[in-house]
Parts: sequence; structure tokens; C-alpha cells
Amino acid sequence: MQYSLMAGEFSPDSFELDLHNVIRLNFGNGKSLRFGGVIDRADIWIHGDEKYFRVVDYKSSGKVINEKTLAGGLNLQMLLYLFASAERGSKYEGFIPAGVLYNPIQISDIEAEEAKIPDFNQTEVDSQLRTTGLIIDVRYVLEAMESKLSGRYIPAKINKDGTLRSGSSVISSDRMELLKSFVYESLREAAESMYSGDINADPLIEGKKLPCTYCAYSNICGNRIRKIFHKPDAEKIKKAAKILGREVEK
Repeated sequence: MQYSLMAGEFSPDSFELDLHNVIRLNFGNGKSLRFGGVIDRADIWIHGDEKYFRVVDYKSSGKVINEKTLAGGLNLQMLLYLFASAERGSKYEGFIPAGVLYNPIQISDIEAEEAKIPDFNQTEVDSQLRTTGLIIDVRYVLEAMESKLSGRYIPAKINKDGTLRSGSSVISSDRMELLKSFVYESLREAAESMYSGDINADPLIEGKKLPCTYCAYSNICGNRIRKIFHKPDAEKIKKAAKILGREVEK
């Protein structure tokens, strides 16, 4: 973390930032939803008249933000915190949301090959500690996060010709606003679903992960055979992919 901060110009501004009851969303017929939480860390960078901030979440395992997770309502927490932090009356009102970073806090054991000297393997360490997330696609802001844009500390990297490498986890400023609307609407839909009593035990399945495997309550939810699941809605995946500026896999 020290090296990553020295590689850029963003600096920590808040730790354990409390966001409880920061924002209220209306849904349904005259109902409202309030949400909040705590941000591990918020970093800021001031560039002339522009003020940027990003939120950082410490994680023991990796997290990704893509069209499938967005469509399924997964990993929205930090995006909600990012947008809520810039709302009127919030601490970062007037700041531009620069993105979300998930910062790994542990690494697996590293074993050197027999032909190599069993010494500190910086490349492997960097690989396991590289952040994931979603950050704004503005070149000078990306360079303020990591000056050489080598992809060592942030999920973005430039090619030798100066273009942004394919697979970089970035989003344009305009699409960031669309993403905000998408995330808020997802929260409204979840609130309306719960309010109407829709709490069926049909958890979302993403990839090959079975969400019931580690659930302590699977024996009482009516899904003990673990065969009742649903997948992200195809239309939502397309909508999320369009917001992210990506093509949907066939």
C-alpha cells in the first residue's frame, strides 16, 4: 500500500468513513429506502478546479465488477458507497467519483521453481496484491493513480504505443453517470421485491460457484437439495455491458 500510494498522487483522506443514512431512495408507491455503511478508506486528488475521490475496500479475496455481477446485483456495495459519498450533504459533495478499488490484504504461499533462487519474488507478490475494481477512464486521472500506468497497482495498463490495454477495468465519465442510475435502480428493485414478500430461496449462481455451499441456513430455507438457483437476466447483462462499454459474450 505504501508503494502504491507513492506511485501516484491520490492520498488517503478518510478511514472508516460512516455513511449511515446518507441517502434516501424512493420506490414503489410512496415508499422510501435508506441505506448506509462504512468505507474502509477514501482517497482524494485535486487537479486545478477538479476534485476527485476514490473508495478503497480491503478484501481477503478478489472481487470483480463486470456486466454479469452488475446484472446479478453482486458487488454493488462499494459502488453504492462511491455514489452516495458524492451526494448533496455528503462529505465528498462536489468531488468527481474516480472509481472503486478492492485492495487484497493477503497472498498465497509463493514457491520458487527449483531452477530459480528461492528469494523474494516481487513480481508474484505484486500480481497477488494488485487491486481490482472499476476506475474512471480519464488518462490524467489514471496517471494520478499510477504514474507509469504499468498495471502494477491499479486495474489499468497502457501498451507500448500509449493506448490503454484491452481488459483494463475502466469506464468513461459519461458511463459513470449511467452506472450510478443503474446501481440505484437495482437497489430500488431489490427493495420493492423484499417489500412485496418475494423472498424465495432461489439464490443467484454466477459461474461455477454454488452460493449455498457455505450457507449455515441452507437446512431450513427449503432449498436443501441445492438445485434451485437462478442466473442473471440476459437483458440486464446486455444493459450493464452497454453501460460499461463492453461486448456481451455469446
